[in-house]
Amino acid sequence: MKSSAFSVRLLTDLEGTRRLRPGAARAEALLLQAERFETKKPEELVRFHDALLFLASHPHSRSVRARAEKLLGSFVKRIEALVEAGADVSFFDRPEAAGVAGIAVAMTFSYDIACWLERCFPNRIRIDWDVFGEVERLGPFLSRVLPLVREEALADANVLYREALEDAAKRRKQRPLTFILRAIEALGLPPADAAALYDALSIQIWWELGRDAVSRTRLRRAPASMHFQDEPLGSRRDVSLAAELSAPALPFERLSRVEGAKALDLSRSVLAVRYRELHAFTHGDPGSVVLAQAGRGVELLINGVAPAWRHPLRAGFGFIVLKNGIPVGYGDAYGLFERLEVSFNVFPAFRDGESAFLYGRLLRFFRHFLGTTVFWVDPYQIGEHNEEAVASGAFWFYRKLGFRSVDPVLAPLVRREERRLSRGTAAGFTKAPLLRRFAESPVVYESDPERAGEWDRFHVRNLRSRAVAAMARSGLSHDAYQAAAVRRLAEHLGLAPKDTADPSFVRALGGFALALDGWADLPRFSAAEREVMAGIVAAKAAGGEERYLRRQQSHPRLRSAFLTLGETPA
Repeated sequence: MKSSAFSVRLLTDLEGTRRLRPGAARAEALLLQAERFETKKPEELVRFHDALLFLASHPHSRSVRARAEKLLGSFVKRIEALVEAGADVSFFDRPEAAGVAGIAVAMTFSYDIACWLERCFPNRIRIDWDVFGEVERLGPFLSRVLPLVREEALADANVLYREALEDAAKRRKQRPLTFILRAIEALGLPPADAAALYDALSIQIWWELGRDAVSRTRLRRAPASMHFQDEPLGSRRDVSLAAELSAPALPFERLSRVEGAKALDLSRSVLAVRYRELHAFTHGDPGSVVLAQAGRGVELLINGVAPAWRHPLRAGFGFIVLKNGIPVGYGDAYGLFERLEVSFNVFPAFRDGESAFLYGRLLRFFRHFLGTTVFWVDPYQIGEHNEEAVASGAFWFYRKLGFRSVDPVLAPLVRREERRLSRGTAAGFTKAPLLRRFAESPVVYESDPERAGEWDRFHVRNLRSRAVAAMARSGLSHDAYQAAAVRRLAEHLGLAPKDTADPSFVRALGGFALALDGWADLPRFSAAEREVMAGIVAAKAAGGEERYLRRQQSHPRLRSAFLTLGETPA
C-alpha cells in the first residue's frame, strides 16, 4: 500500500519541526495541510500521530496547540479506516507505537493492575483467550473456588476449565476476568499470596482503548498554565546540573488524598497503555502525591509508595513528567540517606524535546525535597542488557551532564574516548562495543565535592550477602532469623513492648534488623541516637518517604554503618 508524495513530504516536514523549530505561522500552515494527510501504512500513521503529539506538547502558539489536538481527535476514525482497508495493525502492538486511540492493548498485567483495570474500565477489558495457551493453568485455581472441580482435575483428561469458568461467571452475571478477581479477593489471602495466585494464571488482558481519555492520544492533565515557545528548543549544552542543583527549590503543592488518587490513576494509565508497569505506581500512596512546577510548562507529578508495599530499606518514588499537561516521560527513584538511584525515561515521541532540561529540573526537585546530594544511575539505564540505550548513546547523555563512572578502570577509558571525539575525526561517534563496556558500571553525580566517592562501592546486594551469611550461620529459616534479629534490634534501641506490637512498625524494623544484625557499634548508640533511629523506623512504617530520608540524614553514625556494611559482600 502506497502513500501519496504529498503525505510523505508533509510527514517529513512535521517531524522536522522538532529540530528546526520553524515559526508559529509555518507550524500552523503545516497543520492546515495535515488535514489532508492520508496513509494506509500503520508505521506512517504512528509517525504522524507522534509528530502531532509533539506539537501539542511543545506548541508555538495557542492556535498550534488547538489544531494539533483537533487532528489527534481524528485518530479513532483513521484507525477504523486502516482496519477497513485490510491493513496489518499489529504494528501498533510494539511498545513505541502502543496506546493510540482506537487500538487495543493486550498485556499480562500484575494482579494489582488487573484489579485497577477492572475497577476503572470494567466494560473495556476481557481475557484474551486467543493467546491463553495453557487453559490447564486454570485447574488449581478453579479447584479452590468452584465445587467438585477438584474431582475432575485429579482424574479426568481434557477437563473443560474455560467452560467451567465461563459458566460460573455467567451464573453470577459477571465476566470471567471479574469472576477470577472477585474469587481471589474472597479467599482473604495476604496481598502477596493473592498476587502470586493470580500471576500463576498468566492471563493476558485485552484492553480496548476506543475513544477513552486514557489512550496516549488523549491522556492529559490540565496544566497550571500553558507555555508557548516559538524559538528553538534548548539543547543539552544549555543545561548545567551544578547550576540547577544550586538554584532555589521548585514550587510545589501537596495534593489532597482524592486528587492524589486521581493522579495515580493517570500515572498508571500513562504506563499501562505503553505496556509498562512500575512498583511505585502500582502501589503508590495517594496521600503522598506532590505536583511541582518546573518552568516552561513542565510539571512533575511525584508520589511515594504505600506503607505496606515499601522496600525494606530504600525510600521509593514514582514520577511522571508533563509538558503542557501531556505526559512526556516517567521514572522511579529509590533513596538511602543522601543517595538517590534515579531511572529517567522520555517517551520516544518526545526525545527531541529538551530531555536534559527535564532531567535537570527533576534532579533539582529531588535535591531540595529529599536532601539528595548523590545521584546514582544504574548500568541498565546506560546500556547494560539494554540495546536501545546503547543505540541512543545514553552514556553520553549522563557523561556530558557531569556524571562519572564509579569504576576506576573505566574512568581513563572514558577520558581517552572524550579526547578522540574532541579531535573531530571521521569516526565521530563511539562504537557500540565500547558503549557496552562503559555500561558495565553505574555512573554518579555528586553535588558535594567534599564527600565525593563515599558511595562508590556501596550496593544493597552487599547488605543482602551479609544477611544471607548471618542467616546461614544461625541455622534458622528466613522468618525465624528475621524475628530473632528484630528482637535483638528492639533491645538495642530500648523499644517498649507497645512499639513492637504494631505490625507495620515491626515490618519496617525488619529491614534494619537484617542489615545491621551483628554490627559492633549498635550497642554503643547514645540515647539520642537510639531515639533518632526509632523515629527513622516509624517514618518508614507510616510517615512520608521524604521524611524517612530526611531523618536518615540526621543520623551520621547509621549512615557510616551502611557505607561500611554495603561496600563489600560477606
